[in-house]
Amino acid sequence: MDDRKIEGLLAVIRHGSLNGAAEELNCSQSAVTQMMNSLENEAGFKILERTNRGVALTKAGSEIIPDFEEAYGSLRKLNAHCREIATGTVRPLSIGVVSSVSNILLPEMLREYQKIEPDVKIQVRIEWQKFPGWLADGTVDLVIGDKVLLTDYHTVPLMEDPIVAVIPRSFVDEYGLNTDKGVSREDLCHFLMIRSPFKPLFNPLYPDSTFLDPFEKEMEVDTDENSILLQMVAAGIGVTLLPKLSIRELPPGVRLAELRPEHKRIISMALSPYARKDAKKFGEYVTRWFNKRSGR
Repeated sequence: MDDRKIEGLLAVIRHGSLNGAAEELNCSQSAVTQMMNSLENEAGFKILERTNRGVALTKAGSEIIPDFEEAYGSLRKLNAHCREIATGTVRPLSIGVVSSVSNILLPEMLREYQKIEPDVKIQVRIEWQKFPGWLADGTVDLVIGDKVLLTDYHTVPLMEDPIVAVIPRSFVDEYGLNTDKGVSREDLCHFLMIRSPFKPLFNPLYPDSTFLDPFEKEMEVDTDENSILLQMVAAGIGVTLLPKLSIRELPPGVRLAELRPEHKRIISMALSPYARKDAKKFGEYVTRWFNKRSGR
């Protein structure tokens, strides 16, 4: 069995479909189908089955998948180590970081770490949708992001980040909202809710809170740029919800309001099962850095 077939299997499981796996692997759906058929022939039993919701593991597949995950991670680690020995180079420490942390906190964090480890080489990745898969296969050594994205891993909580409503000043005046005291879901139901599928906050897996249930009037904007959402709010199109940490500056005519009841995300850290010693050392530093920042 080669690692490409195992990689394909793990991609199918993550996406629940052959098409989703094909997009991730940058190949055709028929190529993924051929890989899965070949893998099952080598295994000697059916690993996947089609359902009305896509593709799922069979009972035998569920039993064997932990071994495939372990084998794939070990193969990647082995290949990387061989390349390092052959080329005389060391793979950079690879970390996944959600954009709000990478924009606001990461520069200072890395600047201070370079004083401790001046020769360290770090690669930063910010495609949060891929974090679970990257941790599973060792593509990244460590992730700093929303706890909800890391449910399959042991996490270390780093900080709480309140979710805030972003509201046009004209709406505040027209409906007499007291933004200093916070706003409720009922307050926001008057307005069009601007959502982005590229924000972890609007991910269906986010903590079960009725505050984040679909609103009667919604607009979906395919962007990961906060500035676009903020400008749409400033134009009076509607309101949106954002983690407070992700907002660097507000355009004119926009107000922020805490949610009532309070809603927050937990910024957490998780290590890959295949994390190297330098990743674990960096993880210990990250924990200390956040503790110092919060005064703990």
